[in-house]
Formats: sequence, structure tokens, C-alpha cells
Amino acid sequence: MPLVLRKIKKAKWYKNVVVPWLKKGELQADALTDLKTTNNRLSVWLVQNDKSNLDRIITALASTCEYLTNIDFALLDQSILEQLDIKWEKTKGDSHDDVINQTNHLDLIELTATKLYQFAHKIQTNGTMTRYLEKKVINLVIEAIRIGRIAKNRLNEKIQRRIRDIHN
Repeated sequence: MPLVLRKIKKAKWYKNVVVPWLKKGELQADALTDLKTTNNRLSVWLVQNDKSNLDRIITALASTCEYLTNIDFALLDQSILEQLDIKWEKTKGDSHDDVINQTNHLDLIELTATKLYQFAHKIQTNGTMTRYLEKKVINLVIEAIRIGRIAKNRLNEKIQRRIRDIHN
């Protein structure tokens, strides 16, 4: 079964020393900011169950950032969507990897506040949260440029400058 990926900030999803009042099993309200919807839709990415396209999706996400840094994300089994009665449709992503945009992007649609909370709760209880460190993200982007998956000139100027500095 494929996996659904959503970019997050891991610190918002765990009990944290700066929120000592948070009870076990509860979710910080700030975690919901990682699930910002537009027109009751939430953008997610479809990862093969063997994770063979995970690096490429993370690279695609990094390509749209203002600068290269750690990337945190959550992975959930796609069957969770059915369990929560969340509808989805394949849509074109907005990264700088045109192939991944066409083949691996979904929008979760017709979301209610209840369904969004339930999805967040599943991320917290059933999701796998992972961080790709900055060095790995940089190397993935450089490799994607080298093999022609991503055009360097489409990247943010700060990222272009950072890559130029690494190569000099």
C-alpha cells in the first residue's frame, strides 16, 4: 500500500518542554498549522510502499523552499484516508520536478475541520515522522540538477547562490 507524505515541522508534533501543560496523547494546536488547507484541500505526496521515490519527492519539496535546510515530514499508510472517509484526487504538484508533480501529487479534498483533526491525530498516532538533514537535502538537490530533473534557474536565488558557493 502506498504512503501519503506531508511536510511538517516535527517539533510541533511531540510533547515538548516548552509546552509542559500538554497531556499525553494530545496534539499541540500549532501542529495544525502544518496542515494549512486552501479551499478545503490539503496537498500531499504519494510515496511508493518500498519508498523508492521518497528521495525524489523530498528533493521536489526542497526545490520550492526559500533556502535549503532540514526537511521534516510525516508518512502514513494511504489506507488511513479510506478509514477517515477522506476523499482525494490526483492533481499537479507545484514543485520544480515536473515528473513528480504529474505522477505523485494528491489533494485531499472536501475536508472538514473534523476530518483535518482526525488526519492530524493519525499523523501523531500512526505516522512515521522523519527528518532529512540539511546536508542530505543539499546533496539531493545538487544531484537532481546534475541529472537534469530540476533546472537550476528555477530555484530560489538563495538556493542557487548556496549551490554555487558549495561548488567554488
